[in-house]
Amino acid sequence: MKPDSKGHSDDVDESGAMGRILRRVQVALDRALGSLPPRVIRWFAREDDSAVTTGRLLVLVPHPDDETIGAGMAIPRTLDAGGQVTIVVGTDGRHGDPDTVPPEQMGVVRRDELERATAALGVPPADLVILEFEDASLTRNELRLAEAIADIVEAKRPDVVIAPSPWDLHPDHAALGRAARQVLAGRSIRHLEYLVWGWDAPVRLTARLVRRASQNRIHWGYPGRPVLLDGTGYVDRKAEALACYSSQFSPTAVFRGRPVGGSGPLGHQFMRRIDFANEVFFLRRPTPSPH
Repeated sequence: MKPDSKGHSDDVDESGAMGRILRRVQVALDRALGSLPPRVIRWFAREDDSAVTTGRLLVLVPHPDDETIGAGMAIPRTLDAGGQVTIVVGTDGRHGDPDTVPPEQMGVVRRDELERATAALGVPPADLVILEFEDASLTRNELRLAEAIADIVEAKRPDVVIAPSPWDLHPDHAALGRAARQVLAGRSIRHLEYLVWGWDAPVRLTARLVRRASQNRIHWGYPGRPVLLDGTGYVDRKAEALACYSSQFSPTAVFRGRPVGGSGPLGHQFMRRIDFANEVFFLRRPTPSPH
């Protein structure tokens, strides 16, 4: 499986001609579908404020920018409701655009972007935790990652946790999602999950789920319909935070009609999957502790 510039990994074996053909078909279908899959999910989802709390919200993200893409409306809504938000970022983001910027330099750039974006969302520096694993390394560091998250959960005692879905297609997202599920098992904490790269490649996501279901490796864990968080009044806040990531978004990147791009690799094709005035989460079913 060959990662692209964002560390995105595919499930199609490209070692042979058939694999390469299937890969091209998947990419073509994903581009043709555009924003249809997230639109369908939003139509199917139920309106719910589960991601908002007057207590403590913990947001787990693998890279700088995922906090804004995944929960850029849930975060300020919680703060405005009187809650407290802690954001934990798993990696330094150094491989965000390896074709144009050296990794060490990109790590510094993305940390600065993260600090400006979280400030735009209303989160003070004291409530931002950067674990500083190397970008694209969370799968091989999953045990250490889970230990770090467990320590933070014990210290912060969150009422709600927002984390990536283990079914997302980026290896770092999936690893953080698995670690979060492991740590939160057996705890009475509201746990919601989000997708980023699954929206960008719904055909590949579906293929992965079908294959793992056929191998009896799927434990979906969602008791009902996805939940839809109303972002009325928060579009500008999310757009302002997205615009801080000029290293990630290209000049064609627009959110709700607002230009947010800079010199990065992610443009219109990516943005149309997340260009909505609401956010979708998957509410986890409580699970027993593995111990």
